[in-house]
Amino acid sequence: MKTEFSQVCERLRNESTYPAYSALANLLDSLEKFGLEPLRIAVLRNFTVEPVLPVLRGELALLGFFPNLYVGEFDAIAEDVYNPDSPLYEHKPDFILITQWLETLSTALTTTFIQFSEQEIDEEIERLIKTMKGFLSTLRGQTSAPILINNFPLLDMPTLGILDSQSENYHTYRIIKLNQEMLKTSRQFKDIYWVDYLSLFSRIGRSKAFDERYWHMARSPLGKSSLVPLGKEYGKFF
Repeated sequence: MKTEFSQVCERLRNESTYPAYSALANLLDSLEKFGLEPLRIAVLRNFTVEPVLPVLRGELALLGFFPNLYVGEFDAIAEDVYNPDSPLYEHKPDFILITQWLETLSTALTTTFIQFSEQEIDEEIERLIKTMKGFLSTLRGQTSAPILINNFPLLDMPTLGILDSQSENYHTYRIIKLNQEMLKTSRQFKDIYWVDYLSLFSRIGRSKAFDERYWHMARSPLGKSSLVPLGKEYGKFF
């Protein structure tokens, strides 16, 4: 079995493909820890993250860790964070991943942006920052585990079309402002690290990185082209 594990790892080092990561993840499910050091990861999410988890687990195994994952219920971050007896804290994570998709957090900053005034959008940004600050403050009161949190990619079709880039108060620049303000606020807390979805989606191309069909079917926004790059991006932090 150890030989098989070594062979699968070597294959993955030579070809960073999704099937290769899946093969290693499946092997981890069926075999013992191979002497790897356990690493407890908590994944809190408001979208379907399961497709990227084989890549994350494979990256951890290549680094010499046995991934012990807790994946929170869909869109139940607050329930995990604010309940001191939640499975999150029972897991005693070495790392916490907060994975969020903006459309789940706020339709005002995504699909219904045009319906709101500038003041209302400002208030919505403040609400999101306050929510994030509440999560981070509560987590820091319970655990010193490093926290990885993602920023938000830009929309491929902003509400106002070609007019959108004409003002800092329109759609694109409001999302940029949200990302900037969240980063500034997070600096109040220790060991908070940002996973740069914005840059990653830009490099891949949003049309490839985002899967609109699966987003509407299963709240699974990550396209096939984004799974390996995103999993490896998380791997860099570990």
